[in-house]
Amino acid sequence: VPYVFEILGRLRESLAAREIPLLGFGGAPFTLAAYLIQGSGSKDFSILKAMLQKRPDEVEALLEKLTLLTIDYLRAQIDAGAEAVQLFDTWAGLLDPAAYRRWVHPYHQRIAKALADAPAPLILYVQNGTHIVDLAADSGADVISLDWRVDLARVARDHGGRVSLQGNLDPCWLHAPRERIFEMVREMAEAASPARGHILNLGHGCLPDTPVEGVKAFTDAARALA
Repeated sequence: VPYVFEILGRLRESLAAREIPLLGFGGAPFTLAAYLIQGSGSKDFSILKAMLQKRPDEVEALLEKLTLLTIDYLRAQIDAGAEAVQLFDTWAGLLDPAAYRRWVHPYHQRIAKALADAPAPLILYVQNGTHIVDLAADSGADVISLDWRVDLARVARDHGGRVSLQGNLDPCWLHAPRERIFEMVREMAEAASPARGHILNLGHGCLPDTPVEGVKAFTDAARALA
């Protein structure tokens, strides 16, 4: 995908004068495997989860290949100009903690270790990851991105001394009145204050019906904290 790196290089050049950081991202091995094995999106990824039990050796071989590809892909993005990279594991939250330790956590750790000397922080995002936050904090990532189901204050208290946080407003809350969005942003910043660093953000991407006014209120509220 050489065009990805060409675009990153052009963006970095155009953004440098305005001091706007350029972020890269990639799908994590388990989520990529989920789509490859299932063949499509799914609510429960039952074909994937069945294969974890019936053909574990083949899943491990696939995850091994995807881990090496992900490391190379994120390194190439950094070389092309990305100043931070985020690893998305959208479907890892489907697993219970024991399965997560086997099928997800070791690969996150390998990716973080491989990028430890890179001149860009690594952000890890696991959707529906309330039950595995402690493991995510132990992944080696510089930042863990949290969805809205996670108690931001607890994570800040328990893990904020060694990992920075990102998140975690429910994107649907951007339909709220401007004053309420300002209030929620202040509450979120206060909850994350014990952490060594916090990136104000949503707990997932903007939804298609997100009002532009809500996004503007969120960014205005973030700037108002400065």
